[in-house]
Amino acid sequence: MSSGNFLPDLSPPDVQKAAQLIQQAYSSAHAQVDQRRIQQELVEIQRQPEAWGLIVPFIEHPDPNVQFFGTHTAQVKIMRDWDSFPEENAEHLRDLLLKLTSHSILTGKGKVVHRKLSHHLHSALRIGPGSLSRWPDCIVLAVNTLFSSGVPPEQLLAFLTIVAEEVETADLLGSSKMQMHQFLLDASPMVVQAVITSIIRPTLVLPELQSALKCLQAWIYTLLAK
Repeated sequence: MSSGNFLPDLSPPDVQKAAQLIQQAYSSAHAQVDQRRIQQELVEIQRQPEAWGLIVPFIEHPDPNVQFFGTHTAQVKIMRDWDSFPEENAEHLRDLLLKLTSHSILTGKGKVVHRKLSHHLHSALRIGPGSLSRWPDCIVLAVNTLFSSGVPPEQLLAFLTIVAEEVETADLLGSSKMQMHQFLLDASPMVVQAVITSIIRPTLVLPELQSALKCLQAWIYTLLAK
């Protein structure tokens, strides 16, 4: 589906071995002491620099538990190991997360998976080296990319909801916090248009309407400030 050729390249047997550990961790056939041992092994795997290379194959794995662990690995690597991530690959990771997010939505992966991917995409935008100045229209461009990939309005609205919620709860200070809030203000006309389009649609689509109302609720303070 998507190319992560800038990430460590792990052999299929290594990926399969790690995936089997995940499946064992979720299996009730193993004793509690075995599950703790397996979970510790998985934690150790995530700590390795090569674990970046597990994100794509895990998210593309048919087992939902492995998919979930793939998104969790993305979270761990972005939040804990970003300082050691090559700065020249930051935009490649951003684009990869966009592709993975749209693909997970279009292929019907669980809501938890693409919600976590949306969260990690926002994290990459927020903490990436120079990302706030290098990608000033990050919200608008992310939505346009997802839209051009065929992501339906309901899920675009859900993504916008996550973005607003993440900015409100993010541990940002000073100019970074002000800049992220400015990005929300800049994106607010697009949000208003998306919400209005869904609300006044001639044929009512209940899930889309619900997403529109949740999005409006998440953005209301930004819209009032605008």
